[in-house]
Amino acid sequence: MKIDRNTYRANDIRGIADSQLSDEFCRLTGLAYVELLRRERGKEPQELTVVVGKDVRNSSPRLKSAFAEALVSRGVRVVDIAPGEKVSSTPLMYFATWLFGADGGVEITGSHLEKEWNGFKLCVGSESTTEQQISEMFQTAKRLAEDGEKEGFKASEGTSEEVDVLPAYHEMVVANVVLRARWEELALGSLSGKTSLKAAISTATREVEKLSEESRRPLAGLKIVYDAGNGTTGVVAPPIFRALGAEVFELYCEPDGNFPHHLPDPTIPRFLKDLHSEVARREAHLGLSSDCDGDRAGAVSPGGKNVIGEQILALLCKHILKDHPRAKIVYDTKCSDAIKEVVVESGGVPVEWKTGFSFIKSKMVEVGAVAGGEMSGHVYFAKNNRADDAVFAFSELLLLTAEELRLKKFKDRTVLDGLLNSKTEPCLTGCLRTFRAGT
Repeated sequence: MKIDRNTYRANDIRGIADSQLSDEFCRLTGLAYVELLRRERGKEPQELTVVVGKDVRNSSPRLKSAFAEALVSRGVRVVDIAPGEKVSSTPLMYFATWLFGADGGVEITGSHLEKEWNGFKLCVGSESTTEQQISEMFQTAKRLAEDGEKEGFKASEGTSEEVDVLPAYHEMVVANVVLRARWEELALGSLSGKTSLKAAISTATREVEKLSEESRRPLAGLKIVYDAGNGTTGVVAPPIFRALGAEVFELYCEPDGNFPHHLPDPTIPRFLKDLHSEVARREAHLGLSSDCDGDRAGAVSPGGKNVIGEQILALLCKHILKDHPRAKIVYDTKCSDAIKEVVVESGGVPVEWKTGFSFIKSKMVEVGAVAGGEMSGHVYFAKNNRADDAVFAFSELLLLTAEELRLKKFKDRTVLDGLLNSKTEPCLTGCLRTFRAGT
């Protein structure tokens, strides 16, 4: 078969599932990924552990099965975090890769695209694949398609085990919101090798349990609407936010690959109309929306504003930089100049870099940034292993909103609008200019 070069992109692999991502394409891509991991990790396939998850799309089970079977056929240990009808978000895959110290991770997802699309987001270790690594995978898959499998691809039966990582992820997000600096200390300790993530979560959970109910529920008093657009985060976010004390109204939180109500993409205003209506009907403080695989974040205010990724980062800057003075914040070139001004005014060091999640993550590592963001809604935190994770970003935004609500700086439901007006109105104007320019 012929491998379409256009499916192998700078950050991931994507295509129309039925016409471009056949079972054989997925199998060859899986074999190419094993070869990449063998080179990058310095291990034989039988020594490799890879986390595999999938989103809600109707084609995802087929793609995941063909890809995972290729891994197992080479002797790889597969950790399946979305068996059967279960789904996982891309951030859950990132988290599981970190949790298990895996050699790689793969999420079967079409991200924010239409239901006909699908693809693969991949990690080497816990780092997203680079453009160079994706290119190397293409060359390997192309060679296998043209010449067949030769020496170096010896068959060896691996294993596949089903694991539920949602409870541990739940505990991690709760610990971050409740313990703040203490959780960051534990998380960064696990990333530096001082302890394992499992041990860090276990320690944090014990410490959370010792606190008063009031301390464990810092979001008490917040009323929010959560629109998952029938994507993956509907089974993830509401229970976490309720555990933290928020009143949560669910909108389209049942996983459905047909996306019967609207495409899950918070960057498109028309897909936020139902969320605006529900925020008004429920008299909520804000509404939250993620894309299908949960790595893009968006919000709406009671005043009718759409809060895009750049604005979320701007809102959080003072929140972040209060505890990390002079820290670096990375943002992409599509952001307006206003984000630079907000970072500087908040006491941080702005770092502009190329658009794309793998580029932003790499730059964060290079400069030692504490956070990053893109206009497209990807928001990153060093303490979350630089994962672009909508639910984690939302938890930070909700905590900020709850704290401002308790300070009574703004009238009850005007908190988010007040914050937007005082901190990020220039960002909104800049973003509108960018969108009108067609970039």
